[in-house]
Amino acid sequence: MPGKQYHKRIFWSIFRKMFLTALAILVLTVTAGFIFFYDMIYTTLLPPVSSYEKTPIDITRANSVTSILIKIRYNRVYDHFRFSLVFTLPENIDRNSLAYREKRGKLAQFVGQTDYSPGVKFPVRLTIKKMKGGSQILYHDKIYMTKDCRAWRSNSFIRQIAVLFIPPGSYQVRLENLKEVLNVPDEIKVALEVGQFGSK
Repeated sequence: MPGKQYHKRIFWSIFRKMFLTALAILVLTVTAGFIFFYDMIYTTLLPPVSSYEKTPIDITRANSVTSILIKIRYNRVYDHFRFSLVFTLPENIDRNSLAYREKRGKLAQFVGQTDYSPGVKFPVRLTIKKMKGGSQILYHDKIYMTKDCRAWRSNSFIRQIAVLFIPPGSYQVRLENLKEVLNVPDEIKVALEVGQFGSK
């Protein structure tokens, strides 16, 4: 029959295996927890792109161009981004007045209104290049026909151009207006806006 030394070796061998297995599980659990909470904190404190990056564009002139450099960070919640035209009216305008409705209506009515119309349609070209080292790599290049008004804020309304998936990195975003838009009131300011959208 095996002696005490044999049983002792078997005991310590089993104990060592159980200890190493438990240690490995503990390390994996701690690592997964750290990654989860780091990701959660990173997502909360560092959005993928500054809430709304804007750059003005003159839509009254054909072939007018604006561009903006954006840096997108990894984010487990946001991986799609909305590219929009934002029309901003003066702060002191009466939003219930006929003048306000006429100014806004020249560009776009709100979707869902009984007097809905697509407003003035005009095409734009959205070009996105990824910055890598000292070169630029074409990521997206497409012409969009803009119309409607999909959202509004206190003194502005938003016309969506596109919602795109964009991985982390630095990008040069270029927008070109392909057709002059006539009769735009001088006090209406237009800008290209890049904002986080979420996941599709």
